[in-house]
Amino acid sequence: MPKRSKKFCVYCGSRKKKLTSDHIPPKCLFATLPQNAITVPSCRKCNESASEDDEYFRLVCVSNYNGFTHPEQVRLFSKLIRSLDRKAKRISDRKDKREVGLPEKLSAVNSMFKDGERVYIKNTTGIIEPTYAMPIDVSRVKQVTTRIIKGLIWIEHGERLPETHTINIHLDGFHYLNGNPSNVDHKQMELLNATKRKQPTIVGNDVFAYWNLPTMEDKLAGAWILEFYKQIRSYCFVNKVTSPM
Repeated sequence: MPKRSKKFCVYCGSRKKKLTSDHIPPKCLFATLPQNAITVPSCRKCNESASEDDEYFRLVCVSNYNGFTHPEQVRLFSKLIRSLDRKAKRISDRKDKREVGLPEKLSAVNSMFKDGERVYIKNTTGIIEPTYAMPIDVSRVKQVTTRIIKGLIWIEHGERLPETHTINIHLDGFHYLNGNPSNVDHKQMELLNATKRKQPTIVGNDVFAYWNLPTMEDKLAGAWILEFYKQIRSYCFVNKVTSPM
C-alpha cells in the first residue's frame, strides 16, 4: 500500500494541526459501522460542511429501489421513516401550527415524494412491477460522489488529487434524474468494462464496493466504479486537464 501523509486535509489541502477523520463513504450509509470502514484525514470545516449533503445522499440511496433491496438499506429506510413520523407528530402536537415551520430534512423528503412519478421496473425474477420514482438533486449527489473519489485516491495512491485534475461523474441505478447525462461514450464504456474485470474492494456487508483502473501515464487519472447496496452505481472518470497550446 502507498505511504500516505496524514498531515493535510485530502479535500482542501489544509495543513492545520488538528485534523478529523472522515468516513469514505459517509458512515450514515451503514446501519452498523463495519470493522473495515475507511477513514481519511479532513479538516473540521470540510468534514462538518458535508454533513447535510451526506444525509441527503443517504436519503436518496435508501429510498431507491431497483428490483433488489439490501438488508441494511431496509433497516436504514425504516429508521428514517420512524424518525420522520416522530417529527411529524411533534409538529401536530404544537398548539399554534401556523407558527411552526417544517424541519429542513422533512421538507426535503416531502419535496421528493410530492414531485415523484409512478414507474414500472423489472424485479430480480424478471417480473414487471410498479414503484415510485422521486426527483433527485443531482448536484448534491455528485458533490458527495466527488468527495468519495478524492478520499479513495488518497487511500489507493497515497496522494491528494490536485487541482490539475477533474472528475466526470455519471450516475446509474436511480429512477429519476433530472439534468443528469447518464450515457457514456464507446471509449468510456470500454474503460469501464476493463475496470469491472478487476477485483473490487468491499466495505461492510456489500453496502459499498469500488473498482479502480488508473491509466498507465498517470496513476491519479483513470476510471472508478462506485456501488452502493449492490444496485446504485456511479461511473467516474478522472482526467488531467491539459493546458491549451
